[in-house]
Amino acid sequence: MAIWPSFAGMNLKIAGLSLFTLLFIIDLSAQSTSCDGTRYLHEVFGTTKVSTHLYGRNATVLKDSIGLYMDIYEPEGDQAKSRAALVLAFGGAYISGDRTQLSDLARTFARQGYVVACIDYRIWPLFVLSFPDSAAVVDIAIKAMGDMKASIRFLRSKADQFKIDTSLIFAGGVSAGAITAIQSVYLDSSDSIPIGLKAVIERNGGLQGSSNPQTLNYSSSVRGVLNLSGGIFDTSWIDRGEPPMASMHGQADNVVPYGDGAAAGLVHIFGSGVIHPVLRSKNITETLVSVPGGMHTDIYFEPQFKPYLDSFTNLAYKMFFDIICPQVVASHHEHPMETIRIFPNPAIDHISLDPRDIPLQVNLYDLLGRSIPVTLNSNRVEWSPSAVVNGVYILQARFRNQEIKIAKIQIRL
Repeated sequence: MAIWPSFAGMNLKIAGLSLFTLLFIIDLSAQSTSCDGTRYLHEVFGTTKVSTHLYGRNATVLKDSIGLYMDIYEPEGDQAKSRAALVLAFGGAYISGDRTQLSDLARTFARQGYVVACIDYRIWPLFVLSFPDSAAVVDIAIKAMGDMKASIRFLRSKADQFKIDTSLIFAGGVSAGAITAIQSVYLDSSDSIPIGLKAVIERNGGLQGSSNPQTLNYSSSVRGVLNLSGGIFDTSWIDRGEPPMASMHGQADNVVPYGDGAAAGLVHIFGSGVIHPVLRSKNITETLVSVPGGMHTDIYFEPQFKPYLDSFTNLAYKMFFDIICPQVVASHHEHPMETIRIFPNPAIDHISLDPRDIPLQVNLYDLLGRSIPVTLNSNRVEWSPSAVVNGVYILQARFRNQEIKIAKIQIRL
């Protein structure tokens, strides 16, 4: 019932408008502003803003208490009232790094419409103590896990302030940050935990940690994991029904092994090449981009690996989008389109149709069914950029045989 008033007075009674076209427009317009078919897939915002917040406090291995902060990146000018969120943790082998390390990645996701939190977590004070042994690495990894869980709970406790959909929080990181995210998501009380590790966990406040006791009534669960060259201590912790994972990992990684082995020569870990077959065996949605010859972090910036990075980002964006906007995905499956081929797409001020398939008339609609003025010159359809905003539009084309076809256009100014 609430759908129909939004169409009052709009010109939807175009002769020959197919029932599917009408249903398709209605289906998409019924989505929240966060699921317009473009947000979470493309960079629909030009700029971002960042603010810093204290999310917890805890003792380091030196027993001194430190504040734990997060930088929150948001799309500038966003009017959505409920948005997906992503928590990111930096890399550095638990001995170095800081929350600014992933600022570029955070801004990329924020421009797509996410609220992104780049977090502090406790690391080994190499400038004071000698290089950590394997027991120390396990201890600091458990501390980091507790910190990440506290950061997720903090976001849920501040959902109204940051306009976050508490059912759509994701976690990820690179290297040690990815290990932290993976442990945070898949290690829980139902798992078989060795006695020694259980003692470390209990000494650090249990599985939820003790970095923000005031938020323990909030969940630290997430909907998906972004794994950049990370791993897990024990694959038996991965259970059916647990969150999906999108991963990229170099097959020649000599820091966090792609298969299984000692991470940095200290702690045995299972890398992405082992994790993903386990995920598949448990019917957990997953995508893995394996990079032949790729080392630990060169796969993210060396030009020869760019095709792999591009492939991964597209797959990861699509995986998270399908989780965030299942109704859009379902709509596409329920109403298969009689489509028309267009290019370019995304577009700015025009698209071209196949020159062998020139229509008599075209109409362009936004997702509320409002008509956008266009001109048709042979196979080229043009509109004024001032008449549109970034988003998804529906092109309807009528042909000589009275056949009507449609296409979905992503406009990116």
